[in-house]
Amino acid sequence: MKRLLLAFIPLICFVGCEVSDDNDDSPNTSYNCTDNDCFSADGGSGQYATLDDCLSVCGNGSGDTNNIIGEFCFEIEVNSSIDAFYSFSPVLDWGAGWFYLTGDNTSATITPPCYTLTSSNNSDNDFDYSLEMAALEEENGCSDIEIRVFQDGNLIDTENILLGCIEGANLIGSNEVYWDLECESYCSIFGNTFNGASIIQ
Repeated sequence: MKRLLLAFIPLICFVGCEVSDDNDDSPNTSYNCTDNDCFSADGGSGQYATLDDCLSVCGNGSGDTNNIIGEFCFEIEVNSSIDAFYSFSPVLDWGAGWFYLTGDNTSATITPPCYTLTSSNNSDNDFDYSLEMAALEEENGCSDIEIRVFQDGNLIDTENILLGCIEGANLIGSNEVYWDLECESYCSIFGNTFNGASIIQ
C-alpha cells in the first residue's frame, strides 16, 4: 500500500500543477492603455503585445499624462551659394538649434537633435516646427531647402521650400551673432521663416 501511495503522489503533483505567469504575454493576450492604466484585451486585440510594452507608454494609474507619442528626427538639406544662419526650432523647444553655413560650406545636410513628443506637449495631431534663415551680410540669393521629418525612424513628411532674398536684402535687429534678414522681394511666399506641421502617424 505504501508503494502504491508513493507511485500516485508524483502523478498527482504532475497533473495538478500549472505554471502561472503574472506577465502573461501569450499570443492570445495583449494589453490596452485606458485612462493611464494597462488592461488585458481579449483574443490578442490590444494595442500592445506585452504588459511591459503597455507600461512603458501608459501612466499605469499613476496620474502621469506624459505618454510618449514618438521620437521625431529631422534632416534639413540646404543647397545655397550664400552665407547664412539657420535656426531650427520644434514647437516644444524654440531656439533649439543654430547652424551657420559659410564659405565653401554654404550647402550641407543639417541634422538637429531628435525630440520626444509627449501627450502633455501636444494639443493637436501634428508636430510643429520652424526653420528661420538669418544673415551676417546684406546678400541676395535663395536657399533651396528640403526638410525630411522622421517619426520613430520612419519618414513621415518631406517639405521643399525656398528662403532668402531675390533683391533688396536688408539686415535688421542684431542679436550680436546674426541679423534678421528682410527683403524687398523674397524667394518664396515663406519669406525667411517656414513654419511646418507634420501629421503624427
